[in-house]
Amino acid sequence: MSKTNTKITVKKPTKKEINNALSLGCEMVTKSQIVTDVIKRDLHHRDENNQTQLTNKFDAIMKDGDEEMKEDIKRFIKRQVQTLIKEKPVQFTILGDEQETHSVTLKKVTMPMIENVEGIYDNFNESDLGSFRVVKIAKPKAEELSLEEELMKWMRSKKSAGLYTGSKGMEKEVELYDVEAVMALCDNIKKGLV
Repeated sequence: MSKTNTKITVKKPTKKEINNALSLGCEMVTKSQIVTDVIKRDLHHRDENNQTQLTNKFDAIMKDGDEEMKEDIKRFIKRQVQTLIKEKPVQFTILGDEQETHSVTLKKVTMPMIENVEGIYDNFNESDLGSFRVVKIAKPKAEELSLEEELMKWMRSKKSAGLYTGSKGMEKEVELYDVEAVMALCDNIKKGLV
């Protein structure tokens, strides 16, 4: 297989284009902050059916809007709204202290969400199918590690000190851990040499 040196040429931007891009960029930041604030406040005030003014508007457009508008809304939801909702300050505004155990997004209700086999979603019913809702999702609980697993995890974190010589995917191979060094450290603590 031979390598080819593909050369790509593009027109160099003019000073006027650079100035225009900077101006538009600054304008977009300001408008984006306004949109972010409105979305945060709207999702915070969701009703008992997890609907907001925004989700109702999205549903209406998807039901009666023209095809171009529907595509624009889908792009807006995917690229702007869902991305924005993932930010920690937005999650906190919507969930408060529940952000430790849950996350929130905005999406169309699907059959798996209604069936909720894993018990991670809010309660949705068949009438919600296909409509946009604020969806609160339970975060998976962190598994409890044994004392030995905690020690091995700590040793991996001290790889630069030589306590672990393996790499990702080799965590179970005990010969890669310098257990003797940890035992020597424990002896030093016991003897008061710390």
